Amino acid sequence: MAATRREFMITTGAAALGASASKGQSAGVPWYARCYRWGQTNITEKDPERYDVEWWREQWKRTALQGVEMNAGGIVAYYPSKFPLHRRAQFLGNRDLLGELVDAAHRDGLAALARMDSSRLAEDFFRAHPDWFARTAGGQPVRTGDDYIPCINSPHREEYIPGILREIIERYRPEGFADNSWAGMGRDTICYCDNCARRFRDQKGKALPKAADWKDPVYRDWVRWSYARRLEIWELNNRVTKAAGGPDCIWVGSNHAVLASQSNTFRDTREIAKRTPLMLMDNQSRKDGGGFWQNTDDARYVHGLVGWNNFVLESMAMYQHGNGYFRVTSNPPAEARLWMLSGIAGGFQPKYHHIGADSLDRRMYQTAVPVMQWHKKNERYLVNRTPVATAGVVWSQSSFDFYGRDSAVVLAETPYRGMLHALYRTRIPCLPIHVDDIEGEADRLAVLVLPNVGSMSDQQCADVRRFVERGGSLIATGVTSLYDGDGEPRADFGLASVFGAHLQGPAPDRMFAMAAAPGAEGARGRGPGGAAGGRAGGGGGGRGGRGGAAAGAGGPTSALFASGGLGRGPATVHSYLRLRPELRASVFGPHISGEPHDSGVRHPTLAGFEETDLLPFGGSLIALGVDPDRSVLCTYVPPFPQLPTDAVWMRQERTDLPGLIVGSYGKGKVAFLPADLDRRYGLDPIPDHGRLLGNLLRWTAGDNLPFTVEGTGIFGTYLYRQENRLILHLVNATGADNQKALVEEYVAIGPLKVTVKLPDGVKGHSLKPLVSERPLRFRVAQSVAFEIPQLIDHEVVVIE
Repeated sequence: MAATRREFMITTGAAALGASASKGQSAGVPWYARCYRWGQTNITEKDPERYDVEWWREQWKRTALQGVEMNAGGIVAYYPSKFPLHRRAQFLGNRDLLGELVDAAHRDGLAALARMDSSRLAEDFFRAHPDWFARTAGGQPVRTGDDYIPCINSPHREEYIPGILREIIERYRPEGFADNSWAGMGRDTICYCDNCARRFRDQKGKALPKAADWKDPVYRDWVRWSYARRLEIWELNNRVTKAAGGPDCIWVGSNHAVLASQSNTFRDTREIAKRTPLMLMDNQSRKDGGGFWQNTDDARYVHGLVGWNNFVLESMAMYQHGNGYFRVTSNPPAEARLWMLSGIAGGFQPKYHHIGADSLDRRMYQTAVPVMQWHKKNERYLVNRTPVATAGVVWSQSSFDFYGRDSAVVLAETPYRGMLHALYRTRIPCLPIHVDDIEGEADRLAVLVLPNVGSMSDQQCADVRRFVERGGSLIATGVTSLYDGDGEPRADFGLASVFGAHLQGPAPDRMFAMAAAPGAEGARGRGPGGAAGGRAGGGGGGRGGRGGAAAGAGGPTSALFASGGLGRGPATVHSYLRLRPELRASVFGPHISGEPHDSGVRHPTLAGFEETDLLPFGGSLIALGVDPDRSVLCTYVPPFPQLPTDAVWMRQERTDLPGLIVGSYGKGKVAFLPADLDRRYGLDPIPDHGRLLGNLLRWTAGDNLPFTVEGTGIFGTYLYRQENRLILHLVNATGADNQKALVEEYVAIGPLKVTVKLPDGVKGHSLKPLVSERPLRFRVAQSVAFEIPQLIDHEVVVIE
């Protein structure tokens, strides 16, 4: 029999219960500010038959946990719920597994975080409440597998889920709640149910958009409206849990550090961070051979939003998660631990994660033990500290959405990741900064980096302009500020006066506009060669191509001249950058008549390229005019055939399309890189690109580098200030970073020569290595200089 709406509401009839006081709670310190280490066993429906609570209690002790997350309800219940449609787990029987786990946690002095999953429901629920579920434009329910997707604007979220939260608090008094999939459907699916249609009409005065079309202002309104609804859900759930469980009984949902995941489900990371003292991140492992450095920078980007005195928990998989998702067999310990250590270096609080209460592969139960025990021993150095950095690498979720649109990963996230990767490889201290926080962060940064932040509001442009006028330096790439806050093209860059560069003609619609240009098949790898050309004149095609050169002499055209590496691996457009001045006449090698004999000195940003006049590119350029007070350090060389080999010669040797422009604005240095090497480096890390990006930061930063590290190897270096001490993290990724294979062993490196500038208040009279625990010899003056003999997986040095 169908249940009425009233049956889903619980009225406790009593005063708020208040947060549970588990053993060992620090007086006056809420659980979310005192629990440094966490664990989660993600329960399956089979587990009620086999969950060995006493063994797990011992594992909690071995891993020095202070909090545990356990499944509660949502899709299925792991306790005997009073709601008829809150389906019990298949093998629950008469067991109250949630009750046992919360009780065990509290008896052991641990905080209990009850995990929900509100993403889907079974057919019986749909039949009882068909008006609560998402619908297609044709009125059909939206399904995933055998389940149905409830609408985020329906009573399911406003009445049913709050009722479940109240029931769990009333019975078990957990410290707080998480929700694995709380944000509803993604932006690739518009819900046309009556609830959505009514709400959108009431709030926006118009009908729902007919399709996902970024050019339609109604669709853009729907995107912003959908973001606002997720914040309403966040606030609603917190009102419910705090009213029923006390002011510290908070609901923290679950989020992801990757913008693609956040944006697809309308989770505004910055706005969410304003509403919570604790962030829970589902960032379990390295994906597709990515870098361990990403985990460190993800932690730093989230802390930059929620604050460095608040905690950010990260789910860290003990099973093989990144390559193949073998969920019940062990990740190699070296892989899992290096991911954990990288996150800890960035400020994540570790939360190890298992699927199921029992596995035939017992190796995974040992993986986290040494990391968690080390963390407990040194916890006072790992929290309540602030990063020391030279540069702020700016990110913008709004630009990801409204500039990146349907190609956001390549156009917006890849340049950001590519820039961070390049600075990591060159050991330059940087910090992710939200575009709306520039004004507040300006005083502690020497350089702002805008990696293809295409969409910027007038206010955001004004903040950047003011930063540079006051003496801060700027690096910007690609089409930064060429589009307004809606992602619509401007007549010129919003930061044109700062760049000293101006658009010639109308802005390209997007960097993918070249896909329809003559010769694009060859440019994207579908044809035999060729270029995305013919639109601005240029030479004819060679034997390997259909189009020929992509550009003329750089006249006033807005054509998109070249593009490559569109998210599908290495670039197939073989364009280049010609460096200025050209020095090859004085460099060892064959010489030809007519080659230039420049005697000028190159700009310091081109250091290390003295023996070449040409760099690989493979990216995109548009025609620009350059102010006379600026210097152009390289120009575009259009693509030419790469096969057969006898056709490999430049059809057009020069253009005046600028690839790198440097100068000054106000009191600050400016480097504008229309040649989007950060995007290229994110797709295909060519060493020349990384070196040039690192050179740009060194030039703009001047002597504002807080430390240097000399030595071979690939490793991350991160510096923090904590009271009158500095804390330096080094994480060794040599032989591990950006490789598809999972890490099975570490490649030790060293010695590493470290020099750290001493700020006021830090004397540098004591060095304490927290991993090797071996005394270090050092010298102190304005800086402290020391040598780390060997780096195996990580080291943390406390300087006091």
